[in-house]
Amino acid sequence: MIVSLINFIAILIASYKQNFENKKSYLVVSSIIMILFTAVFTFLSGIKMYQYEAKYGYTVKRTIVYFILTTEFILLIPTLFKILGKDINLSKVYFGVIISVYLIMNFSNLN
Repeated sequence: MIVSLINFIAILIASYKQNFENKKSYLVVSSIIMILFTAVFTFLSGIKMYQYEAKYGYTVKRTIVYFILTTEFILLIPTLFKILGKDINLSKVYFGVIISVYLIMNFSNLN
């Protein structure tokens, strides 16, 4: 999860320094590659968590990790749209997605 956070921060810093207007630039291509690697990393983390759950059983902490991985994967989608040139306010989208997942997690019965 720390690696995904570092990737998001790097993409956000790069997006504020340059507006991704030239879609063939090195920055756009490297940001898309970073998003793809982050998506693969998040997906593989979910598979690994499922294997732990199959072997050692269900716990509340593992369910919270599923919520966090799902949130990371959802946050990749608006970030990709921002890189591809859509005019999106990422801070508002990130805030809305994180609050929504937090509310879903609080209203679901994890115990």
